[in-house]
Amino acid sequence: MTSQTEPSAALDPPPDVVAALIEKVASTPWPEDPEQCGPYLARLGCTADAALPFREEDLPGEERGWLHFPGGERGVWSAVDGKLESLGFFFYPGRLGSRALCEFGFEALHSRLKAAYGPPIDEGAYSNGHRSGVWHAGETSIELYAHVELAPVLQLGLGNRERIRVHEEARRHRA
Repeated sequence: MTSQTEPSAALDPPPDVVAALIEKVASTPWPEDPEQCGPYLARLGCTADAALPFREEDLPGEERGWLHFPGGERGVWSAVDGKLESLGFFFYPGRLGSRALCEFGFEALHSRLKAAYGPPIDEGAYSNGHRSGVWHAGETSIELYAHVELAPVLQLGLGNRERIRVHEEARRHRA
């Protein structure tokens, strides 16, 4: 099989690039200071837009904005009290044959994540073809989803586990 006919040749960015992004996040401490966020994202190869307007349902100190990564669709960043909490990315969306590309991308990344971090702590395979996996790598949570119906897309979520836990607890107390 030549690289022109291999499914990985059609993936932009290639799974190796996405795996390198995951490794950078998992092996680097999350920024503690708002001034560190821009340089941190730049080291990841990302650029972030300014925060979106505050919404009524947001908690005090909660911010989010658009995130850009070469080859990916527009993603999101979120922070609480100026500390970066999570990064969300979308890859391989809605292209001709994208269900197959999304599934191939999921398999390629799932294999790499399993080799790097062991079996997922949570995993799902659903009758509609959707798949998911969750790993913990130090302070980072890694969530991978293959959404294959209607508008196929591979979703990647990277988050600071402790900040997410505190944020979710604050949401529960608000309710």
